[in-house]
Amino acid sequence: MQLNFIQFIVRPACVAMTYLVFIATAHPQSIFDSLEQELNGLNPQSKNHLILSTKLAKEYAETDADTAIVICNQLLTLCDHLKVDSLKGQVYIGLSTAYGYLAKYDTSTWYSYRAIDIADNYNDTITLIDAYNNIGINFMYQEEDEKAIEYYKRVESLSRAFGDSLRLGHALNNIGIIHGYAEEADQELAYYQLAAEIFKEINELEGLGNTYLNSGTTYSSMKQFQRADENFAKALEIFRQLDFSSGIQNVILSMAENELGRGNYRKAEQLALDALDIAQENQLTQDIIFTYTLLEEISLSSNNYKKAHDFLSKGNSLKDGVFTLEKNRQINELETRYETARKEAEIEQLALANELKDVRLSKARFAQFATAIGGGMVIVLLVVFFTLRHKKQKAEKEAQELQLEALKERFIELHTSPANIAVNLDLSELNGKLHNPLTEREFDTLRLTLEGKSNPEISDQLFISVNTVKYHLKNTYSKLGVNNRKEAFQYMLQVDQG
Repeated sequence: MQLNFIQFIVRPACVAMTYLVFIATAHPQSIFDSLEQELNGLNPQSKNHLILSTKLAKEYAETDADTAIVICNQLLTLCDHLKVDSLKGQVYIGLSTAYGYLAKYDTSTWYSYRAIDIADNYNDTITLIDAYNNIGINFMYQEEDEKAIEYYKRVESLSRAFGDSLRLGHALNNIGIIHGYAEEADQELAYYQLAAEIFKEINELEGLGNTYLNSGTTYSSMKQFQRADENFAKALEIFRQLDFSSGIQNVILSMAENELGRGNYRKAEQLALDALDIAQENQLTQDIIFTYTLLEEISLSSNNYKKAHDFLSKGNSLKDGVFTLEKNRQINELETRYETARKEAEIEQLALANELKDVRLSKARFAQFATAIGGGMVIVLLVVFFTLRHKKQKAEKEAQELQLEALKERFIELHTSPANIAVNLDLSELNGKLHNPLTEREFDTLRLTLEGKSNPEISDQLFISVNTVKYHLKNTYSKLGVNNRKEAFQYMLQVDQG
């Protein structure tokens, strides 16, 4: 099956670009430098300094999410100090964007709703639009497309009413992407056209370039190669004008796939190699991996198996490096959480022990007092009260220990090689029992989903889009004669027992 790079390169890139600010990011460092220069001349405790710092935090949200979170939390404290609650909305938007880039979608959405509360109180339409946009993107990345399009429609409606063409253009572009996921190409292209017209009117070149790129990849998937070429040429001209390396690389990569669809393998390979040079020069690791995958596909299509093997080896080597770095990051993060939880549990246990000690002392004092006044009934009541309290404290202490143990087990699990926890499947054995055998990629997708991986996690591990994961699962379930992940698991249990 021919790879469709729009599904896991172009579309995700375009969605990520619209996360929050809608400011062109072709030269982000110049934006940082400009904002920091303005900040140097302002009183750190002034309202103007707060406003500029909020803009800077939102820029960092797209490049260094952890830094953005630190800045935003400091800005919330400054908002309280200056008593300007109206500015908290945009600070919450910065936090929402940062957590979105960290794939912490629930936290991101929570901050967006806090921004909505502020926006409602102060009639802040811009913050309201940004909040709805972030929520829409969170739902999109969690594959809840109906909810995503609901919020994008709100962004569209508010942007039209407010006269914000920039936000309207990006909303229309995102709605087009959702229709693309649903394979509704005519509606997808119609929304891209609307977005392109708006971007032309306001001279928003980066948005226009991405819209042309989206349109080109859609035409390519429809095998309308000439129409695809026309849109790619427009996108490439714009990105070169902006000196936007990532955009240029994505366009050339899509052009290579277009030539592969035509059967022009030599031209497809040359374009892919050009894209690889740009990705390597700018250290775009993910794009390098994607390019090797396309080069492998081109070589296989032209029956050059040696080249295909070489590209596969290089791509796998990079994938292994990315996986190792990510796993080490997760392990380090979990170690920190584990140690923190352990210390907190120890402190809590000490506090409980001291409280128990205080309870015993109090009980003794009350007992003496009761004896002195001859109140036998008082003693009975006190014994009952402190017994119940002791049981409650004991239960809380046990809960702390259970939580600590759970974290410890998860920590051990992360240190375990994936092969040790993988589902015990064999492709040849499984295909021997199927009328319509699975491909290797369908088998890999099935294996990971039975290990409990979510579609986004499978997407990251196999370096394919979430939409492609859905496509493989749909084919796999059909071949197995099941409807969902649960039934597939039950089917595999039966195969294993049989």
